[in-house]
Amino acid sequence: MASRVWEYTPGGTETLPPIVVVPGSLERIVSGPTEWGESRTREEVIGDALCCERKVAPTTLYEIRDALVSHGSVYARGQRYTLVRKPVRAAFRGAPETIDEAVLVSSTGGSNYFGTWIMEDCAQQLLAELLGPEVIDIARPVYMHEPGYRELLELPAPRQVEHALVRKLTVIVDHGATFDKRRRITTLRERLRKNLGPLPPAQCGVYVDRGATGVRRSLTNKDVVIARLKERGFSVIEPEKLTSRQVATAFATAKCVMGIEGSQSAPTVISMSTGSTVIELHPANRFFPPRRVYLNPFGIRYAALVCPSRNDQEFEAKLDELDGLLELCASTLQPVS
Repeated sequence: MASRVWEYTPGGTETLPPIVVVPGSLERIVSGPTEWGESRTREEVIGDALCCERKVAPTTLYEIRDALVSHGSVYARGQRYTLVRKPVRAAFRGAPETIDEAVLVSSTGGSNYFGTWIMEDCAQQLLAELLGPEVIDIARPVYMHEPGYRELLELPAPRQVEHALVRKLTVIVDHGATFDKRRRITTLRERLRKNLGPLPPAQCGVYVDRGATGVRRSLTNKDVVIARLKERGFSVIEPEKLTSRQVATAFATAKCVMGIEGSQSAPTVISMSTGSTVIELHPANRFFPPRRVYLNPFGIRYAALVCPSRNDQEFEAKLDELDGLLELCASTLQPVS
């Protein structure tokens, strides 16, 4: 599809701190996520969780000539690069507008999930603004908290393109926490903290209630878990009932953030302070810790509680393991800065 491909910044290797877990928790893992057609064995999923040595991908640029950006996809040279899995409109039949040159600031994940958008696409936009005369986004629904975070991060919304022929289109590919992306996330973290202004006093912890947004994942003993956390000084937030500023402030002042794995916890990457900890609750048959590689480089520990589950939508946290994990995390916490 691309007429030219080049490495913007190289990749490499790194050593991450281990995931904080209670003994025997990872052995409960049955599988990783399956909704994207991935096929990984239980041993591979557990091996990734235990592994501290990892490869870091390069940041790569693809130049595509005469690319048709339409219906949530990019078409060129008889190939299709799908971005939006559920396009907002039916396929266009009329003549497309023509754009001479543009940089696309849309990833496959970020075009479908808020969590990926805030971890990847926001950082990608900083690079796109340096590369081209115009930054464009694929036509997609705007996430509920997107306008608020754009204001806090000083990221103007790019024009969403529905049906256009781009004579020279640049596509950025830097999956995961690449070295160059970390530099850009550092800029976003600095902007966010500046625009939040003076913060209220630090709090012990925040539990993020997933609510009704996103894919259904239900902690069947949520009320019991919340009661136990409140005894430990945690507060509870429901992001869908708060503004972006309120969510970011809660994360920025928390020594520990806990919640079911999902997009609602993704803003911790740009919000939480060095020395803090994120704890995510995972159903045993959907262990998926993508935030680890984004949090660790900023001195934020990642912990996981693998919960017995009937399926990937209903699972239960064991209170003794929850207490044990909180004690482990308390012993690894550094002063929050």
